[in-house]
Amino acid sequence: MIIQLPAILPGELDLVDINKKLRQHQIILDWSSVISAPESQLEILLDGIDLGKDADWLGIDGEISDHIANDIANYTNNQKNKPKKSRTKKQKATKLTPQIW
Repeated sequence: MIIQLPAILPGELDLVDINKKLRQHQIILDWSSVISAPESQLEILLDGIDLGKDADWLGIDGEISDHIANDIANYTNNQKNKPKKSRTKKQKATKLTPQIW
């Protein structure tokens, strides 16, 4: 299924839902109408997306303006440079005092 993105993201789209379907490779994005993609919206749309692995579903090989392609590339490069957040919970330090017999 091809999703036509609006001229200005997010438009009427639920970007969280689009992201979920994109990560599951259920949709292909059509960027041909996009003239503005704020970084905050790209962050929602592209969360967890690997530009190399998911390029076919991102639709970036299709018709896309140069500045939107640059925005996407800049966003993904910035994400690579950010430290990854650990999904494991940090253990709380327990305050145990040894019992004296």
